[in-house]
Amino acid sequence: MKKTTLLFCALWFALSSNAQQKAVSINETGAAPNNASILDVSSTTKGVLFPRMSSVQRDAIVNPPEGLEIYNISRKCKEIFTGTRWTSSVPAGSIQPFVGDTAQIPEGWLLCDGGEVSRTLYADLFISIGISWGAGDMVNTFHLPDLRGYFPRGVDGTAGNDPDVATRTAINVGGNTGNNVGSLQADVIANHSHAGLYSPATSGGSNNTTCINSTYSSNASNSMLYLSGETGSVHLTVPQSSETRPKNVYVNYIIKSQALR
Repeated sequence: MKKTTLLFCALWFALSSNAQQKAVSINETGAAPNNASILDVSSTTKGVLFPRMSSVQRDAIVNPPEGLEIYNISRKCKEIFTGTRWTSSVPAGSIQPFVGDTAQIPEGWLLCDGGEVSRTLYADLFISIGISWGAGDMVNTFHLPDLRGYFPRGVDGTAGNDPDVATRTAINVGGNTGNNVGSLQADVIANHSHAGLYSPATSGGSNNTTCINSTYSSNASNSMLYLSGETGSVHLTVPQSSETRPKNVYVNYIIKSQALR
């Protein structure tokens, strides 16, 4: 009882002594609060603990004011009430590159490997992305994005920058197609032409070289290119690869999951 009374008196004295400054300082040195701060907390050995509660306890708060902040022990993250809903600083469904190994993926994030996860356990994530990347078992699970080996591309929407939106397919059964997030597009090389030097076979063994506008097209084996022009045709052997790509580096893409535990 004595300890409780002493603690109350100490707090009352601290608040009263700072009343004229309209600021509170909490520290182990007795230093006054910073002039620009309404609450100045400082320590070299301790931290600050926000109210910790589960999602159920959070939702029981009556008329939470905008800006109210807690630490949600169910979702393992800080949350702020926006005036209409509780949200974390990184919403479920956010994707970012992660340059660590998969074993180092932080809690609250999942690897974008196309795996199936629970619609109940990852309810927030399911609300955010639904079955855009695949419907899972159609009842209890859904697919995560699968970004392994892929370059992400912004949804075209009404921009008209992707002329082939209609050919985009679902990456998994039940996933989105067409001009929607989660749809997949195969690799392709666009039609193109080049100006080239061409030496036609002529009678008399002429070696005259003529510059013509020529169109390249690949044969079935993709190991040769055929050049056709106004006066003849010739084929050229070119280096062969399994894909067309820019220079790139590997990262792991991860998605904010905020599992309900």
